Amino acid sequence: MGFVQNDDGEWVKKGVVTPQKGGDSRSDSEEEDDEDEEEADTERTPQELRLLWRFGALDKEMRGLKHQVNNSIHVTRNVFQQIVDEFASTSAKLQASVKSSAQDVEQATMDILVLHDLDGLAEEV
Repeated sequence: MGFVQNDDGEWVKKGVVTPQKGGDSRSDSEEEDDEDEEEADTERTPQELRLLWRFGALDKEMRGLKHQVNNSIHVTRNVFQQIVDEFASTSAKLQASVKSSAQDVEQATMDILVLHDLDGLAEEV
């Protein structure tokens, strides 16, 4: 809070309203509101103005960073989904290849056994 000099030359805390001499059709609360608005607009120190400007700049920067983070999350989610899909596809192909290879090995073994007729082993299998 701070102090301001009133019309009578007295130093008072900001926000304290001293009664005005003479009649005015406006209520005291309306006058106080107007004075507070005027004080807020005209009595800002350069330091306060720099802080307000810096706060506005930081707020804008934070909104930009939030947008970048949300964008990164979205891209990462898509990349992970593509990796999972590719892995599932590769896994299915690998399983089919292993099954085919096992069948090929089994058939080749049978062909060799039949070809050489190793004491009737082909018939036993």
